[in-house]
Amino acid sequence: MFQLLCCPTLTPVLSSTAAAGTAYVAVGGTGGYGAGLVIEAPVVHIDDTAKIRLPWLDTTTFCQKYGLGDEICQQLIGEKYHKINNLFEEDETQLKKLHLKVGHIAELKWAMKKMLLEEYPEIELTDTKGENAPKIQGGTGGAGGAGGKRGGHGGTGMAPRIGVEDLHGFTVIGGGVGGAGGSGAVDGMTGTSEPPEVVAAGVNTGPAPQPILIGGQGGVGGQGVALGGTGGVGAATKIPLSYAAFFGKIAGGVGGAGGYAVNQGGQGGVGEANIFPSLIFFINEKTRRQMLQQAPLPLEELEIDEELRELLEKHGFRTAGGLFEAFEQDLQPPDFKQEDITSLKAVLKKVAAPHTV
Repeated sequence: MFQLLCCPTLTPVLSSTAAAGTAYVAVGGTGGYGAGLVIEAPVVHIDDTAKIRLPWLDTTTFCQKYGLGDEICQQLIGEKYHKINNLFEEDETQLKKLHLKVGHIAELKWAMKKMLLEEYPEIELTDTKGENAPKIQGGTGGAGGAGGKRGGHGGTGMAPRIGVEDLHGFTVIGGGVGGAGGSGAVDGMTGTSEPPEVVAAGVNTGPAPQPILIGGQGGVGGQGVALGGTGGVGAATKIPLSYAAFFGKIAGGVGGAGGYAVNQGGQGGVGEANIFPSLIFFINEKTRRQMLQQAPLPLEELEIDEELRELLEKHGFRTAGGLFEAFEQDLQPPDFKQEDITSLKAVLKKVAAPHTV
């Protein structure tokens, strides 16, 4: 990776620290994209010792016993998952690549957990054993590039979005940091610095610091005569909320600095905010175990309108259990609207209430 250092003569100087946009005669190139880390949860989490203890489970028999239906079963067998055991080694991204619908994956997760509870109740279903309450900070916008006439604008530092019910999982929540404006005869504007959407009332002391998770860093924009290149995007981390406790701090992406130009410096790149996929409705493990002991509750018995039910069925959902395994991010426009999510939250809350412990 290389970093293009700006100088008045527009002679490129390369080092081995970061990627840079290509220097053009008129307009500098855009800095490189700094990809963020994506952490995917396993379909169902059990430890390796438990996996070894499980006998080989025929997929067809499993689907029939737990009412998953022919569509899910044939899709799995068509992708060579003849034994259900192999799914304990996969994550949800892999199953989506196999063209399983989001509802199919959710129903499959619920059925696998039900099987474990009924036949192997001693196996823990908890997703993680992380114990940290990390600090979280939004993205950092790249600095605007210097310009002979006008400096470039600093990049936007985007803020994290966290539901108020999830605030207890963090010790500190910080907003994004806007990049500095580039220098010039007319200085560039400082980039926007967004505040967190929800701010915790206080800061806990928390456990001892643990590993820090940092998003990608965008490359520096290339040099140009008329216009410096835009700094690259610093992509943020995508991580299920239940895995946050493994880290002491989770930082967003860092946008690359804008490139130098004789006339106008390039704009700093965007530093993306972290993404924490959240369940439509969260239930704790004790409540989940109680619900898994009951017969599946079909969508037809839920208090949702027919249009929404048909839409859920189109996406592979069959039962209330599947909806308890689904993420809000799985139900996105244009098919689903925010009011659909709100409606499902209310329905699932009512379904879970008799089992809540």
